Amino acid sequence: MQKKDKKFEEFCIGDYVTFQRSFSLKDFEIFSKISRDTNPLHHDFIYSKSSDFGTIIVPMHLAAAPLSAIAGTMIPGHKSLYLKTKFESILPMYYDREIMYSAKIIAKHEMKKTLVIRVIAIDEKDILLDAELLVKVRDDVPDSTIPEFELDYVNFGKTEERTVLITGSTGEIGREIAVSLAKKGFNLILHYNTNEKESLNVVKLCKSYNVKVKIVQGDLSQTNEIDDFINLICDYDLRNSTIDIVHAACPSIDSGLDSLMSINFVACKRIFDGLCKLMLARQAGSVTFIGSSALQFNPLGWENYVAAKVATTQYLSQISKYYENYGISARTVAPGFVLTDFSKNYRQFNQNTLLPEQIGGAIASGLLGEWEKGDKYIWIEHNFTKFGKFGFSEQRLNLKEDEPNKIYRASENKNQDFREKNNLDALLRNFFNIDENIDLSELGIDLYPGWDSLKHIELMIFIESSFSISFKSSEIENTTSYSSLKDLVYSKLN
Repeated sequence: MQKKDKKFEEFCIGDYVTFQRSFSLKDFEIFSKISRDTNPLHHDFIYSKSSDFGTIIVPMHLAAAPLSAIAGTMIPGHKSLYLKTKFESILPMYYDREIMYSAKIIAKHEMKKTLVIRVIAIDEKDILLDAELLVKVRDDVPDSTIPEFELDYVNFGKTEERTVLITGSTGEIGREIAVSLAKKGFNLILHYNTNEKESLNVVKLCKSYNVKVKIVQGDLSQTNEIDDFINLICDYDLRNSTIDIVHAACPSIDSGLDSLMSINFVACKRIFDGLCKLMLARQAGSVTFIGSSALQFNPLGWENYVAAKVATTQYLSQISKYYENYGISARTVAPGFVLTDFSKNYRQFNQNTLLPEQIGGAIASGLLGEWEKGDKYIWIEHNFTKFGKFGFSEQRLNLKEDEPNKIYRASENKNQDFREKNNLDALLRNFFNIDENIDLSELGIDLYPGWDSLKHIELMIFIESSFSISFKSSEIENTTSYSSLKDLVYSKLN
């Protein structure tokens, strides 16, 4: 491919390039002559066998050599003036391995006509090198003096579009997620297992919003079928699009543990493993998992369902921990009961529920960046939404019906005056509707009507939200009376 250098104004934040490179011992010999690096860790198999790596490794500055080619021939090209770089080695690079380099413009400075370029070197899913370049685009250099040059080995792309893979798109929640995202302009890849007719209906509906829609089919309990549709996705022309995953597929609550784990955790991991490299190439992407507020309650008989949701939620925490610095985020959206056929056998008569459209809207908000970076676990009930990390709270808040859609964040209200605005006595009396003439010091679990062990848990969670404090499970269990509760709350606030 022939390439001409572009002017500064033609570059956009999000523009990226990728290419493959491997290093051999012959490359090291050339590097050694130039640098005079003769460290045996880089070429002596016997010496390096006893090292932490167990074999020879590529010198960090040899691994960083492609940074010069990126600035001098790709972004911005021959008109570049390479001003500054900083880089660090994350993991060792080994000889004769295919390494993918991804370079992405993350900032532009108009006055100085400089670009900030983030570069990562990737071996499969592992980040080996993390670098940042500052280059100046020399628009004053005449085009006539710059030759065209070959860059057949380089892939150029942009991140102008968003493409979302939705698993379980024929389910009631999956369908509404698809529609909500289509309304916001997201392109879609809709997964289904057996209901092709319904899948085509969802495709038709989403296309009415003038977005690109593709469908893939596969049984998520079969890893080979997952691999098949992931390979199809990797063959799509997505060079100008970021990739997001919404994992909404789930078998029924009373399914066996193997089925629940396969379709929740194993499938989510397999899909991310398959698409991770596409995300890293763009240094952008996300995984959103549809969890459940059952994790807050652990209802009797739901052990397998809860275990599968917990395993997947924890896996997403791992993704965030390792990849967030490289543009990939992961979060769990944990709704309460949603008005669907999936939950109808488990809901109580006239129970307040969420609508599938609300879940779709929440997912769209998250993908549009309306949630904060630290919002990794979003717990949604019909009358509140709570943001934080998994484990920030163990049970359901008991909020009044006259406070619909109230939003809580784990860091809010920390400095409110405990003795005035949020008086514990007033809170307790209001929570249990206790008359002013009753002495609170005599009350506790099973010592006042309605104050049983389950209601006590709701009380503790309500106190957590009111004072922005948190309790351990052991503290909740050991706090059985008003006096012990008061001591505990004061200790948290002091």
